[in-house]
Amino acid sequence: MAPSSKRSLRSLQTVIENASPESLRGFFFQDDENFVAIASEIAEPFQPLEEEDNEENRNAVIAAINDMKPEVTLPVEIEAQRVLLLTNGKGPSALKVIAEEELSNEEYEAAFAQLGELAVALHVHAHHRRAFDDAVSFRNARLWRDGKLYSAFDVDLEHPKPVDANAIPKEKLLAAVRLRLKLSVDCGMSVVDLPATEAYKPSVLVIIRIPKDITGIPEHLDNGGRRLRFLRPQKEVLLIYTPVEQRIEICADTAPERALVSECFATEVLGHDVSTKPLTWVNYDLSQFFRTLTLDPPAVPGFLVDKTALVEIEVRLARWKQRLRLSVPFGDEIEKTAQSYLAPARVLQRASGISRAVIAVRYRRQDSDPPSLLEITISDRNRCSLLSDPDPELRRLGRTLLTEWKIQHPFRDLSSGELGDFLPLLLELHDRGEDTVPATFFSERKSDPDRLVEAKLIVRKDVDDSVIDDFDDEDVPPAKDRMLYAISTEWLEQRIIEALQSVLSIQGKQEITTRLFFIGSMSIDGKDVPCYLARGLGEQKWFVDAEAQLRMRSGAGPGIVFCGKDPGWKCIAANLIMTLPRATDGSAGFASLDKSFVETFFRSNLGLALGGTALTIVENADGESGTLHVPGKPELPLFSEQQVHCFRLLVDAKKKGLPGVKTRDLIAGSKSTGIQQMLGKKRWPVFQDYIEDLGQSWWGLKTS
Repeated sequence: MAPSSKRSLRSLQTVIENASPESLRGFFFQDDENFVAIASEIAEPFQPLEEEDNEENRNAVIAAINDMKPEVTLPVEIEAQRVLLLTNGKGPSALKVIAEEELSNEEYEAAFAQLGELAVALHVHAHHRRAFDDAVSFRNARLWRDGKLYSAFDVDLEHPKPVDANAIPKEKLLAAVRLRLKLSVDCGMSVVDLPATEAYKPSVLVIIRIPKDITGIPEHLDNGGRRLRFLRPQKEVLLIYTPVEQRIEICADTAPERALVSECFATEVLGHDVSTKPLTWVNYDLSQFFRTLTLDPPAVPGFLVDKTALVEIEVRLARWKQRLRLSVPFGDEIEKTAQSYLAPARVLQRASGISRAVIAVRYRRQDSDPPSLLEITISDRNRCSLLSDPDPELRRLGRTLLTEWKIQHPFRDLSSGELGDFLPLLLELHDRGEDTVPATFFSERKSDPDRLVEAKLIVRKDVDDSVIDDFDDEDVPPAKDRMLYAISTEWLEQRIIEALQSVLSIQGKQEITTRLFFIGSMSIDGKDVPCYLARGLGEQKWFVDAEAQLRMRSGAGPGIVFCGKDPGWKCIAANLIMTLPRATDGSAGFASLDKSFVETFFRSNLGLALGGTALTIVENADGESGTLHVPGKPELPLFSEQQVHCFRLLVDAKKKGLPGVKTRDLIAGSKSTGIQQMLGKKRWPVFQDYIEDLGQSWWGLKTS
């Protein structure tokens, strides 16, 4: 029976239990610095396994690994996980495709002469690491096609050209990616030709490997001490370009990376001018059919389009699982049919969404040609039948029509001027606690969301049917006014940071937490003032979290924290909180946030970050929160009635010259048994900068 394995070493145990001794030797004793330590410690228990392959000897190897330090086994466990990825599902076929492209005939035959998929994966890992890495990336790209880390863009090339791995200008593309993503380190790249399969056309895979920030892992020493081992993990951007479809598919952690790297590829590899012909984001918007079911035929160069019509529509009713489909023959007017059967019940006006539409197009290539029919089926927001059409000209016809009808939108980023105009609105969006925003958010601010949709900062998601109950049937607002938009948080953060950096002439970005970013330091009166972007400071949980992080950076001096809405506090740690004012007409541009404005704000309010000039406690109107001001210390927000009561007693005692306050008085009225319990364990290190234990259950206020 195999020894129980540590949960963190399950993949290693699986490999040891199922691979041959020869394959295990190649894996554990390969020329890789991450394997040096484990190879040294495993050498003795591994020798009996090579002499006799039995369960007892395998268990001895597993037991030896279980006894090793985590810093020895963790890197190898990660590699074992990657090996197993290539032994099931799409892994074996991905490895075969990459091996055929990257290995020589002799290397390929040696690899696939191994017995079993695990043995093949271990062999390629040990002897052809680059091919192994590329196979894992290709396998991931296949799986991510339907995930949240995936986007697709169509490129409208006037003169398409064949593209394969040899045609990719690697250095030029990498330089463009570094520039657009503002990377300070070099990136790696692999390029692989992908052959045609039953499901996919021939394409080219580009893998860009981007080093992440250096991190440290504690290493336990034999003498009981510790030291940090520093490493630089990496992330990948996976791009697949299919020439016959003129489509870029891309997988990356964030929406900004997907959009910007796609533009770099289109510009540097395809020679496409994205400034005049933006990439078309593959996301279909059927919301116009809430207003009208009529489609007028536009002019399309190279075609004579004489009739276009919606012939089928599927709507979701009050709940998404409830659906109703209306279908008519080509030639019948679906608008009249809908008016007769759907309008009396106001079905389209009350619908939750449209999940499917079929459009018929009658066209000719020349006057003398007989008419032909093209049918375009759109479903599930990003599925379209045009992809399966083998004729590139018909795909162009279909894409042109969908773009003209605004069913398919080109990706059009905000210009620097627009970014300034929208900045206050973007900050408000960024600071919302929800992932979605209703149409009323924009109407209340006299702002049109369509431009933000074009820039992919928000995405039409659904129609809010909850408001229907508030209206009579005759007064139900149109679908556009009930639209819900999903907020593209990462893309939004990127654009806000770029706008702030442009205005303040600063650079640098570091993600401290998912809700707090360092965005650079600006010089004010000869001193570097750190600047941050935060969201959620209006909620105590996120305020406390950001406060703890900023106090650890107090050595940088007082700074500025930008946020989208007033959290009710003027400072956090030793930093001023700054929200942008909105103009009365609903817009605000760069003029409302120029460098001199920020400098004046900082100089005028710096005293608050330093605690003011007098010891005082300011209670808010609700009596359940307040702010402590101690000269020389950052102001301290107080979040509860008990905290306000506690510090009011401490301030009064200090002003009266009393030695301190007894614990029982400080916690009176609470259910706590001690002051630390009452103030909260998580924030206790913050409070310790303001109070001191005088002994014998007495507490005093620190003023220096």
